[in-house]
Amino acid sequence: MIRFFSKIMRLVTRRLFIIALLILIQLLFIGVTIQVFSEYYVYVNAVLIAVSIVVTIIIVNNNEDPGYKLAWTVSILLAPVLGGILYLAVGGQKLRRGAAGRIPMDPLDARVDKDWLSEITDPHVRQQAGYIQNQLMFSPQGRTSVRYFASTEEAFDVMVEQLEAAEHYIFLEYFILEEGVFWDTILEILERKVRQGLDVRLIYDDVGCVKTLPQHYYKRLRDKGIRCYAFNRFVPFISFRMNNRTHRKILVIDGYTGFTGGYNLADEYINVKERFGHWKDTGLMLQGAAVWNLTAMFLHTWNFVSAAENRTNFENYRPERYHALPETQGIIAPYGTTPVNPESGAVGVYCNMIDKAEAYVYITTPYLIPNNEIMRALERAALNGVDVRILTPARWDKYSIHMLTQSNYRELITAGVRIFEYTPGFLHAKSFVSDDEIAIVGTINLDYRSLYLHYEDAVWMYQSPVVKDVKDDFLATQALSEEITPLFLKKRPLHRRIIGWLLKLFAPLV
Repeated sequence: MIRFFSKIMRLVTRRLFIIALLILIQLLFIGVTIQVFSEYYVYVNAVLIAVSIVVTIIIVNNNEDPGYKLAWTVSILLAPVLGGILYLAVGGQKLRRGAAGRIPMDPLDARVDKDWLSEITDPHVRQQAGYIQNQLMFSPQGRTSVRYFASTEEAFDVMVEQLEAAEHYIFLEYFILEEGVFWDTILEILERKVRQGLDVRLIYDDVGCVKTLPQHYYKRLRDKGIRCYAFNRFVPFISFRMNNRTHRKILVIDGYTGFTGGYNLADEYINVKERFGHWKDTGLMLQGAAVWNLTAMFLHTWNFVSAAENRTNFENYRPERYHALPETQGIIAPYGTTPVNPESGAVGVYCNMIDKAEAYVYITTPYLIPNNEIMRALERAALNGVDVRILTPARWDKYSIHMLTQSNYRELITAGVRIFEYTPGFLHAKSFVSDDEIAIVGTINLDYRSLYLHYEDAVWMYQSPVVKDVKDDFLATQALSEEITPLFLKKRPLHRRIIGWLLKLFAPLV
């Protein structure tokens, strides 16, 4: 009996339970309010329907993705009384105007030692790099070496090695932290580096860590001397402002060494803890000039979350300040995407790569829920004879998202796209590789949340030796995967197909 009550008390004090309880109270309050005003139902109903009509007109005429507009229009049709109010409360894709102004789209100082765009002779490739520079404001860089990690276990060992060698500062920005072997090992190094006098800063996403960290965890880290903030701190009120998360995975050491990729700092990513079978993830280590783009991304976010602190002087963190830059190994362009941007930079970069592919484009993604623009680009490339292949996981972390992913298979396969499901476990990597010349590795999933709502990062690479590594890893992973055939689609249980069809109506809102 004592054990039973202790379990109940642990549940009651857990952050998720408290959040769920507060949201339930809000829903009950709304229900009671409606009941109280029921005697004025005719008038209230008329006002709410009028609001929904006005909101529908606004949705149709805004510049958001057509799929996003369709999902909200369907929602309002299904709930005409409250649909418009719900959109006004939670439907916007962008941060509030005041918050948006505090996170500039472009790095404060993106200068490079030369115009690296002029080094690209292929006009199609130059257009891709030009889009990143002109639209996303992150300049392509030379004088950078890149190392590709086909597993997080390999990346973990190198991250520890590089952190131990840090002499001046360490910046981290991650979606998820969880106490365990991965994070505890890094945290122990960070604590030692603080005692040695290094500037150690950390940003973690509050919603991303809602199940993995106690509330106000940043206070514990501050007590250890680590300068830390929780991004867009979670408030348990019904608001899609919470949709705008930092999904980035950035580690910068002394401005010269940078890491990014699909993995968070939790044990399933290094397969110490098993979730959904073997966890397959990938990442990069950059050393040299291109690390500046990652540093600038972090510092802009830092200026936003630490509004009370003095604005950071970016010049103190440039990559050449403490290290000589290496020889050029291709053109490297780390870039960030944000919900502040008037158009989705993630969609633009991906579509540019797909449209310009001549021989092949290979894609790895845990979630295959592309918007209409990417969907048409994939089909168009396959119909034009380009070898388009996509790797997704056979095992899922979210059932509904997997049903949505599989609901897109038939249309793509009919156009000639080949799709494979990774059978050993969960595939969490996000990468593109094309024509033995271009590759992208980063945090951006092929779903609406990554494409439109989150702060993300990725690295675009041209004529780097790493491009071959990305391709070789794709083919090795494909060999462990099962190709999706028309027969496979026919054998899918009817209830899964129905779930996928229904969820497709609301894919942008999932």
